[in-house]
Amino acid sequence: MMNNSDQSPAKGSHLVHSVLKALDILEAFVQDEYVLGVTDLSKRLGFSKSTTHNLLATLRSRGYVEEDPETRRYSLGVKVLELSQAVRANIEIRDRAAPLLRQLAHYSSEAVYLTVLHDDHSIYIYSIEASGRSVARSALGQRVPLHCTAVGKAKMACLPQEEVDRIVQRVGLKRFTPNTIADPDQLKAELALIRQRGYAVDNEEHEIAIRCMAAPILDETGSVTASFSISGPSGRMTDERIAQLAPEVMRVAEAISRRLGYSGPPLGSAMKTMQTWPEGGTFQRTSHS
Repeated sequence: MMNNSDQSPAKGSHLVHSVLKALDILEAFVQDEYVLGVTDLSKRLGFSKSTTHNLLATLRSRGYVEEDPETRRYSLGVKVLELSQAVRANIEIRDRAAPLLRQLAHYSSEAVYLTVLHDDHSIYIYSIEASGRSVARSALGQRVPLHCTAVGKAKMACLPQEEVDRIVQRVGLKRFTPNTIADPDQLKAELALIRQRGYAVDNEEHEIAIRCMAAPILDETGSVTASFSISGPSGRMTDERIAQLAPEVMRVAEAISRRLGYSGPPLGSAMKTMQTWPEGGTFQRTSHS
């Protein structure tokens, strides 16, 4: 069996060989056997036993593999299941949102992006050109900050202030353009405005000459799970144009949220009261049954 890690990356590559070897171990479990020992893996992958043991110990410490104490053999751990569930959740959001986002792209004649919240950032998982044709572009999979993007601020507006404060402490408020909000008090005021009107605006805060508007997507618990945006050149995405698009953006946000199981009050009304919800962002079902 060929060891993928032995295929040396091209000169100048930034691939980390130890990470590649760890991935080789994880992938070995999904080929034809689900329980393997150190000797098995060492022979399959062409690693020394000491290297194999150290890699397994590292993976086990993070929950990616588990060791049977009696047989001393390994299998994939629950952390892999957690990651697979996260991937499935993102796929579900994308699949449920895509038809409505394609309609929105056609309606607006602008690019539309779908993002999820992960690790204090927004991650792009779906995009549509202004023509309405979905594309695989470099933005997909890209992480962008929350405080200076419409998709990010739409999510932050749905989080408890305590969580917003923790995010700011962890990642800061980096300035990308002269318009970037880099002051915590100004950000707090901006999020309050977003909750009142129901959508967020990126006023060239992340990229010069690009403006975006975005709305959050809530799940069955009322927690913000994603957001989407309409993005275009500042010359087209004027204040007047954003105001014209706002009702349709809010309609689509409501429809996608309902498809994901949200059963709370209308989204616009819910956002106005989110700072009174318990930490975690969930609405009180008993109040809206």
